Amino acid sequence: MIGFAVSSFSSVLGFANLWILPFSQTLIIFMGMMPEVLNPVSAVSEYPIQRQSIVRDEKLTDTLYNEGYAVVPFLNEADLEILRALYFKEHSISSETGGIFYSLYSQNLDYRERINAEVGAVMEPRLQAFFHSYKTVLNGFIIKAPGPKSGFLIHQDTTGLDESKYSTLSVWVPLWDIGPEDGAMCMVPRSHKMFYPYRGISFAFPFAKIHEIVKRYLQPVYMKAGEALVFDQRTLHASLPNKSEKNRVVVISGLFPKEADFTMCYRESEDAPVEIYRQADDFILKYPRFMHDCCSRPIAGEKIAEFDFPIPMMTAQEFEAKAAAAGLQPLDLIAPEDKLGSNPMPEPDGVERAPLAPLVKLRTEAEIAATPTVVTPPVAPAKAGFFKRLFGG
Repeated sequence: MIGFAVSSFSSVLGFANLWILPFSQTLIIFMGMMPEVLNPVSAVSEYPIQRQSIVRDEKLTDTLYNEGYAVVPFLNEADLEILRALYFKEHSISSETGGIFYSLYSQNLDYRERINAEVGAVMEPRLQAFFHSYKTVLNGFIIKAPGPKSGFLIHQDTTGLDESKYSTLSVWVPLWDIGPEDGAMCMVPRSHKMFYPYRGISFAFPFAKIHEIVKRYLQPVYMKAGEALVFDQRTLHASLPNKSEKNRVVVISGLFPKEADFTMCYRESEDAPVEIYRQADDFILKYPRFMHDCCSRPIAGEKIAEFDFPIPMMTAQEFEAKAAAAGLQPLDLIAPEDKLGSNPMPEPDGVERAPLAPLVKLRTEAEIAATPTVVTPPVAPAKAGFFKRLFGG
């Protein structure tokens, strides 16, 4: 995620006819020839997704709806210099084995809010040129220190809103070029339509047992400094190990439709109901447990819904059938020795600190049981499909 100055909305649209759209084994420059839009309910997905409502350009909206991601010119050189200076001022991360640091991991909430404000000051004018009617729930750094443990596992971002009504976006921008040795982001095109609308760190992904199969479909996305990888947070993604001698430094913004509530999913066990918690818009800036005890019941927010929703593990054959229905074939572009694990680094200086105290009183089980809930049925397909039991097994 070409130093490109976004001086006005018209200048963005003037360049926006050339969306860089990753397909197959190369980056193809999109020039107005869209693939056929997949049916909302199909062999790919029984759970219809909403088109992005906050994107100004219709062609980019189409690309995101069909492919799940796109690369666009975004920051200019002056923007990059400001963010590079901020990176050097605030961070001193190194590791012998490698790892990854997210701003939200830090137990220093002043740091989180400071980074959110200063990164946001640079990103906001560019975001406004591309998007409308949105709110930014996160501006931060993602720093990948080089080493064998710097790869990041295949995942989807956790559910952040009601996906029967809205879609979310991440805007991921490298401050230096990212090539094959620099820990590139990898995406599975069109995978944002393949899975259930409920995801949380407290329960396993449906593809948890077939990572090596999914890995075959990953497309590395090599980028110039200042380009933005804009992606639907449901799209399967991972990142390669950083084999260079320098940190890979990225800034990221998370965007929601302005009217959407921030929600999160929790599940106590595999056979327990899915619980939905509504959170404040500054949740990511202030919640203390993204690094520590992150799989426990939320200690903030209001439980607004609870329902049974089985999420069985997907088999390799089921994933391959969905991929084929989406027009995907294995690419086998990720080397077997490139391990996509997870080695989180807790602080911007690499020094782990004690977890913060809860921001709110930890609720007892009795208090939780007494909380009024709305028993909401899961999102239902418009009609019974061939893959009705696709995730069984």
